[in-house]
Amino acid sequence: MVAIISACFLMILLVNPVDSFQEPPADPEPGAPTNLQASVSGDNIYLTWAPPSYSGDSAITSYILYRGESSGALDYSREAFTTSFEDMEVDPGATYYYQVSARNDQGEGERSNEISFTIEVPKWTVSGRVTDPDSDEGVSDAHLVFYKQDPPQDQFDTRTDGSGQYSIELPEGNYEVRIEAEDRETIEEYTYISGPQTKDFSFEEEGDFGDLFGDINITDILGINEDEVEKWAMRAAVAVGTFICALPFLLFLITIYLSLILMRLGKIRKELRARNEKDGLFISKRRKKKLEKKEKKEKEEKPPEEKEVAEVEVKKAKKKEQEKDEKS
Repeated sequence: MVAIISACFLMILLVNPVDSFQEPPADPEPGAPTNLQASVSGDNIYLTWAPPSYSGDSAITSYILYRGESSGALDYSREAFTTSFEDMEVDPGATYYYQVSARNDQGEGERSNEISFTIEVPKWTVSGRVTDPDSDEGVSDAHLVFYKQDPPQDQFDTRTDGSGQYSIELPEGNYEVRIEAEDRETIEEYTYISGPQTKDFSFEEEGDFGDLFGDINITDILGINEDEVEKWAMRAAVAVGTFICALPFLLFLITIYLSLILMRLGKIRKELRARNEKDGLFISKRRKKKLEKKEKKEKEEKPPEEKEVAEVEVKKAKKKEQEKDEKS
């Protein structure tokens, strides 16, 4: 009996080796993360997921998040080191698609399932009346088209009733508004809608582009905070005031500097004149006459003895010159 059992066990081992009972080697990369979800976080999209059930040959080091604006085309990627990520580079109203994968020392694993998410843009009721400026009566059946200028770009339209009244819901943003009625057209560019508003429209002369909304706040049009505008205006005023206060002092310094330059130039001119007079160079006729008069006056004012000495010296000098000429 024992021999029969032993023979059977030996036959099993020969047909199915021990290695055939072992599990196949696992992948070195981690598996796909699970339970990928998205939610709103202020103006951003907040994503969370669960780690994969299998981390591979080593521990998970990070996660790679993929994003795209159409399904199956997820080329935008960011790296995260926890099981959550806040996407801050999003536009309200746009739809984004996401996937996430895990990474370990061996490489990147499979991606998770794909999800999509859209941040809803708040909508506001805008209502008012379209009137004819000549009669101040409402314009019935006027066609109003609101063209959204910032992403996602879209257009919304409505028509006035018999009394010229209209009402429409618009997402927050900048709009170009076009109104058509009675062969006339009026356009207003970059009107900012940021809450429930009443907008009364009025046509101008036929064929002209009229002002639909009257006064428009430039800070709303440009999206600038009024506090920032006041702050920069104050800085500009301080800078201008400082410059005006410092201007007299700057002019005083410039005057002193120019005076020093002129004094130096005058001194240089005197030195050059003295040098030229000494060398007998570049003496003007006027200056030469002046010097001759001065020399004549000095001779006349000399005492007789000095005149005689001078005459003797002149005669000696002439005699020496004659002797030199004879020798030559």
